[in-house]
Amino acid sequence: MKRTVIGVDIGSSAVKIAQTHPQENGSKLVNLTSDITKATGHKNSAVVIVVNSPKTTAKRVVLPAMPRGELKDAIELDAKTYFPFSIEDAAIDFEITGDVIEKGIKKSEVLVSVCPNSAINEALAFCDKHGLKPAQIIANSAALKNLLRSMKTENSGSTAFLDIGAQFSELVIFNGKSIWLVRKLPVSGKSFTEGMGGVLVSDLGRVELTVDEAERIKRDIGLPQDGASKDLIENKISHSQLFSMLRPVAERLANEIERSFDYYREDTGGLKVERLTLFGGGGLLKGLDKFLRESLDVDVEIGDPRKAAGGGASGGANIEPAAFAGAIGAALTDFKGTNLLPVGYKDAERQAVKKGVFKAVSASIAAIMVLTFMGLRVQLATLENKIYGSRLQLASLQPELARVSKNTATSAILADEPYWGDAFKELSALCADNICINEFQMEHQAVTLKGEIMPKEGGAENELADFVKSLESGIFKEARLLSTKKISPRSSEFEIKCRVE
Repeated sequence: MKRTVIGVDIGSSAVKIAQTHPQENGSKLVNLTSDITKATGHKNSAVVIVVNSPKTTAKRVVLPAMPRGELKDAIELDAKTYFPFSIEDAAIDFEITGDVIEKGIKKSEVLVSVCPNSAINEALAFCDKHGLKPAQIIANSAALKNLLRSMKTENSGSTAFLDIGAQFSELVIFNGKSIWLVRKLPVSGKSFTEGMGGVLVSDLGRVELTVDEAERIKRDIGLPQDGASKDLIENKISHSQLFSMLRPVAERLANEIERSFDYYREDTGGLKVERLTLFGGGGLLKGLDKFLRESLDVDVEIGDPRKAAGGGASGGANIEPAAFAGAIGAALTDFKGTNLLPVGYKDAERQAVKKGVFKAVSASIAAIMVLTFMGLRVQLATLENKIYGSRLQLASLQPELARVSKNTATSAILADEPYWGDAFKELSALCADNICINEFQMEHQAVTLKGEIMPKEGGAENELADFVKSLESGIFKEARLLSTKKISPRSSEFEIKCRVE
């Protein structure tokens, strides 16, 4: 029986919690709250945590088709080139989202997620404090992807989700239902509040809004529809003054979104984003959807993430569904995507299962001893039959377990081994008659070639330069001649280093 899932979005200003229950045709939202005790009270639920920070993001990359073990090594080697910041102290995971054909060659489309370990540790500390045992940690972009995947739409075009948080915003552009671009935007709910700061001069004299007043006016009024109105708000500022304070922030947000849309259009060969859906507390700013619709010339709507989970579960008058996009998306996980949960926690979960099995076996043994002592032969015989049947089942599984163990060991040994046959075949085709390879070393795709050359007319260095150039026409890359040494009037030694793909 499938467990209910609790999605927990630990935001900078509030914690959002959503709970879904499995149904025949998907999952149904049954609870929406900001009360953490609502999550800790459901011990049989799977808990999924959403982490988000300025350096928590995802990147779509296309890589040559290869076994998953080799793909993992390739991503770990090249991941530092995927993101515009250091990932030395960060957790990385990936999922293969599909296959693509480039120039007639089949390749893998991969989504790589990254999150600083500091953000993950903060989330784990929160879980420990409240007695939560997470089964999965995902980035906010993955939660938004779960929302789109669960929506009952046949749309195969291009759409975008914009989650406007208190401290930063995240734009996710989808091609169909696959993530194409994830970008953090430097405009947030706090940016609009700060835009309302400073001293204003009106007919009432010098006026300055407090943070609470700015938040209240932002929530109740938003971007005024009548920007020319002189009517006062709370006897302090006019609609026109409020519009003049908020408009620069809204324009900056629109410009950032348009830059991302332009990049997507160029990267996809002309595809245009057709719809923008606003989530997050900042997305509820009144008039923002209309402003962006006119600025970007695309359909803009305020999203209701509950639609992806069968609706319902209003959560009360103080709950704004759009702010719960991350939590609901986490509660809709299929556990097949990325998981940023540290290995130690994953192992702890496995140990907990083993501990439960041990307790169950111990309880069975104790029961057998009690029954033996009491002389309840009939019950004892029944238990012995069950144990015997379990042993038979275990024995029947032994061959399969041995095969899996053998395959696992073989994969561990061969995971990092290069393709020696391909390398030798390539060398034999490229070596001229006057070039002899005496030593060939290959480790972690780094190749060292040592040998002798008997130059003809062009000299050893010229012929070796041509040889190095021919190496790069095949599977050898970044070839460079390290040294040459004349060992006789007619021959020279050489050493070449390169990399094999």
